Amino acid sequence: MAKVKIIAKDEQGKEVPFFTKTLTKEFRGKAGQRYKISIEEPNQPVTFVGDYTVKGIIPDPHQCAEHEHWDEATQQCIPDDIPQPHECPPNQHWDETTQQCVDNPPPPEPGEGNILWKSDGIWDNGKSRTMTKHHEYDPYDKLSEVAAGGHGTAREWRIPGDADHSYLSGGMSRVYTHTPHDGRIMFECIMVWNKSMEPGDGNLSLEFYSRHNEGGDPKNRRGGVTVSFHKTSVESKEEYYHAVYTKGQSKDLPTNLEDGKEYQIKVLGDRRSTADNATTTLEPFIDYGQGQGLKSLGTFVQRVTSKQEPGLQEPSLYWRWRVNGSGPKDVEVKNMRFTQL
Repeated sequence: MAKVKIIAKDEQGKEVPFFTKTLTKEFRGKAGQRYKISIEEPNQPVTFVGDYTVKGIIPDPHQCAEHEHWDEATQQCIPDDIPQPHECPPNQHWDETTQQCVDNPPPPEPGEGNILWKSDGIWDNGKSRTMTKHHEYDPYDKLSEVAAGGHGTAREWRIPGDADHSYLSGGMSRVYTHTPHDGRIMFECIMVWNKSMEPGDGNLSLEFYSRHNEGGDPKNRRGGVTVSFHKTSVESKEEYYHAVYTKGQSKDLPTNLEDGKEYQIKVLGDRRSTADNATTTLEPFIDYGQGQGLKSLGTFVQRVTSKQEPGLQEPSLYWRWRVNGSGPKDVEVKNMRFTQL
């Protein structure tokens, strides 16, 4: 679902765009400073609302470390949000080195890259099985396990074995596949949209460059970067470590997803990290089955610093797909493949 953006511009002309309810962190310690406030509704031009002068110092009731702030939802100190990434034209992204928009890498040619995992030969091996236990592996796949979930409907990962498909039930149930990866990757599958993920914010969520099951200090359990397909939108956000996220970005889908209809989806990812920061680009594609093939849904860019996400140099250990909603039941996916480019 698209969100309304609030833009506060300070006296130096710096814009502070945000999607939250307050400007508490921005206003702290800036009594007397004046901001110009504007509102940008989805698909509408920016509208200037008026000037606002900060009335007084807003105290921080919690003592958080530098580059952190108190999160009321989780009741803990979490890393400050990074600035929203630069907006670039379609098929381009922001390059930190040159400080300009550059063309996205060309789509991979058929057969390019190293296929790290594919469902072909595993899900259609003629062996029916159902996994319901937390961290239970597919007995015919030593790399993939089902975990968590069970909200609204019971956790269940069912593989009939009769074709290259499987079914996942239970809100926030997920399947992890343990294939270390980095740099450029490609994910592909066929998603069958399922109305059991509605009403509410149900979605099929994908997460790459992850290691958050490893436990211990945040350095060792980087969450990864997600892209999620909703009925009316596609969204992306960075998970610093387990359950601690950026606020994320959202783009409306050109056409709403329909119950029972198959959609081919693809995600191209690219992660570049140094000792001080990391930039991850995800570009999702969808085929609506109208004879036009896969179409890009735009580019999401997530940037983090080592202060926000410790362990930037720790290797990514797995990727996962997850179903969300009040009670997803038998959400079907087909022909899944994960490739290191």
